[in-house]
Amino acid sequence: MEKHFKDLFKEHELPFDPAAWEQFSKRLDVVMPIKKGNSNWKWYLGGMAILLSVIGLVWNLSSKNAGTNDSTSTSSTATEARNSESNEMNPASESTGLEPSGSIIKTDELNGSTQTASTEQVQENTLPENNSSNDPVSDKAGTRVNTISENSDPQKNSDPIVSGTNGTTVYPTVKDLCEGESIWIKNENSQDLFITDNSKVYPISAGKRINFNGENPGNYYFGHTVNGKIQYSKTPDFKVKEGIKADFSIDTDTKYEQGIPTITLQASSTENATYSWKIEGSKSDLKGKEVKAHLYQKGNYDVVLTAEPKDNSCPASIKKQVNIEDDYNLLAVNSFWPNSSDPRNATFMPFALKERSVDFTMLIIDPTNGVTLFETNDATNGWTGINKTNGQLVDANKTYIWIVRIKNPLPDEKAEYKGTIVRLP
Repeated sequence: MEKHFKDLFKEHELPFDPAAWEQFSKRLDVVMPIKKGNSNWKWYLGGMAILLSVIGLVWNLSSKNAGTNDSTSTSSTATEARNSESNEMNPASESTGLEPSGSIIKTDELNGSTQTASTEQVQENTLPENNSSNDPVSDKAGTRVNTISENSDPQKNSDPIVSGTNGTTVYPTVKDLCEGESIWIKNENSQDLFITDNSKVYPISAGKRINFNGENPGNYYFGHTVNGKIQYSKTPDFKVKEGIKADFSIDTDTKYEQGIPTITLQASSTENATYSWKIEGSKSDLKGKEVKAHLYQKGNYDVVLTAEPKDNSCPASIKKQVNIEDDYNLLAVNSFWPNSSDPRNATFMPFALKERSVDFTMLIIDPTNGVTLFETNDATNGWTGINKTNGQLVDANKTYIWIVRIKNPLPDEKAEYKGTIVRLP
């Protein structure tokens, strides 16, 4: 094409008009009159030169366009002839552009040449640059398509399945659990995962996590959807190990020991283990195969025993419930009889204070005016019904308030107890 343009400019000549030259020649012998001031002759010559240049440029462009059209027409005609010849030889390639051997015909419209490329080469050139060259199959977006068969192991295969936006499906790494142990498992993939022990399935949505509880001992497998079916690993991804057996008994027959509410807990396991106890709402740290628990408020309490084997195998836990029927209130009576011949009935002192070794202060208060009628810190010195302000016996059949403040309460025990007492006649 470049050579063609050079030849056109080399052979080009401006058209010659004899009449124009003759008219111009006559002007050469004429003597121009001398005028004062500037002459306009130079403007005439300049305008004529510009006109001649424009005429030559227009002619040149017209000639070039005509040559290009001729060349294009010639190339197109040659291409059509070759395509027609190819179609006659191979009718199947007329609509698909594929030869029987699986090739694609590509035509260079500039030089009229024809090139042939294999189908595989053309497909590779249409893939995104970031597509891995060792991927077995690729779609238009460059995301690998799962080609692992149903008999293959999706977890152990050396070429992991690719899916989702991050390009890989990865199973979480989970350590072996002990029976009853819980752990958070997160699915980092863009597709759902599943966990099974061949009896129950635990789904994990894409990008979410679950709190998995190893309630059933056994082997667990990860899986994901392949061609509409869940495919699991052939070998276990983690296991839930069975713990030792543990049990305990609750003895509620002995309700009080030395004036303190007491529940006896006895582990019945024969394993070589250490035992720890946790009671709902209690801060006490109880350890041992047999322990004494002190519960001061009525209600139902969950008691959990944990047995930890000394060989570092999985521990075991068991939970039971114990019921406390009454609030602990120092085992105080609600009436006394100062005129009784029995000293136990003639004075008032909460029974637990007589049994316990504890520092305390007890007050007896008249509810009508708030006056303190009696005060002591000696468990052997009970109230006999005497008002210390006047030395007289208080009115009979009247309710009075007692308050006991303990200076060194036991764990989980409150520091102050209250109640009422009535003086009988």
